[in-house]
Amino acid sequence: MKPRRSRVVVVTGASTGVGRATARASGARGEPSRTAACFAAAPARSKRR
Repeated sequence: MKPRRSRVVVVTGASTGVGRATARASGARGEPSRTAACFAAAPARSKRR
């Protein structure tokens, strides 16, 4: 596959799994890329009495 130099690859979820592999592969091909990872905290559980 030819590198896409005229566009920027945006990868979300780039910390692990498929997102990380995608980010690494696009970087290895020389494609300009931007990565993002979001760690959302779990909502607090309410205590029922």
